[in-house]
Amino acid sequence: LKRTNNSPKMAFRRYDLNMDTKEVKFTDIVTPPTDAIDFPIINLLSKKEELLHYLAELLYSTGSTAVLKVDHCNGEKITRWEEPGVWVSEPFFVDDPKSSREDAGMIMVSVFDEKINKNRLIMINAQTMKTSSDTTLPTFIPMTPIKAGIQLENDR
Repeated sequence: LKRTNNSPKMAFRRYDLNMDTKEVKFTDIVTPPTDAIDFPIINLLSKKEELLHYLAELLYSTGSTAVLKVDHCNGEKITRWEEPGVWVSEPFFVDDPKSSREDAGMIMVSVFDEKINKNRLIMINAQTMKTSSDTTLPTFIPMTPIKAGIQLENDR
């Protein structure tokens, strides 16, 4: 048997639903030519209109991964957090309860750093998309561990 290498075509889309006319329109926001984008998240505790999304860009064919911030109010502006040799896992939004800003908080993400062959826990400032905290972990963590065991206050 010969295996065919098929790369899925993925897109992060914004849908507009007109409830009066039943018309559905969509706009492709991020469409990598190969590989994947995944794990879209928002600030679940924000009372805003969900105008910001965060997602993982997984460009395995080029050896690159990143966390993206998509701002739907500013022409779908994309701000990136990335580091060479680092493989991101599923991001998680940690809200700042003292602020009313939708992007007030931290993006928490586990990464595998191939330069040191260890996992790190990165805290990214959701407003600036700059690293706020970086901790090397004492053990290897499989991909996407962050949400396991975390409950939002409203979930209890």
